[in-house]
Amino acid sequence: SSSSSSSSSLPVLCSECPGWVCYAEKTQGPNVIKYLSKARSPQQIMGVLVKELLAKEMQKPAKDIIHCAVMPCYDKKLEASRE
Repeated sequence: SSSSSSSSSLPVLCSECPGWVCYAEKTQGPNVIKYLSKARSPQQIMGVLVKELLAKEMQKPAKDIIHCAVMPCYDKKLEASRE
């Protein structure tokens, strides 16, 4: 089976909650971080799409496009500030 020859770590922990990710990083350290999914959250994906596609369609530099997301979660600002 191809899954048995994979070098990826299992299980994969996936959460769209930046508060949970921050908690895991600060309290659990490497024991949990190695299992965190590398996939982008819906907010990050939408930001990339808006910046790239809208900038191209409007023929403007992406740096001139501002994407504002109104979210009920206070920790989304943590996610937005990460690289």
